[in-house]
Amino acid sequence: MPAEVVDDPGVTVARVTSAGAVVGVALRAVGEEVFFRGLLGGVLVRRLGFARGNLLQAAAFVVPHLALLRIDAGLWPIVVIQFTAGYALGWLRHRTGTFVPGAVVHVVANIVAGLVTA
Repeated sequence: MPAEVVDDPGVTVARVTSAGAVVGVALRAVGEEVFFRGLLGGVLVRRLGFARGNLLQAAAFVVPHLALLRIDAGLWPIVVIQFTAGYALGWLRHRTGTFVPGAVVHVVANIVAGLVTA
């Protein structure tokens, strides 16, 4: 970390950690969009058509999020939201021809969710 940051009394570990967490959340969301909507969704929609391909990529998007149910089975509504979001972001990718708008939506949604639940 640069000395001017370390020596600044306004910079706290909490602020640096929070900024790092936001960057981490943003990068993860972009990575998910690149993989699920950009790569997987693109291949599935080309091979199976939009209806089936988008459903499959949305279902695949839910799989890593199922780990939430191991934490608390009461979190199952989040899995439904994840599937719906995956489908909607797949539609957005199909409509615009790029994953970028979906990545922006995904980043904002994850940051807002983090702020609301913090």
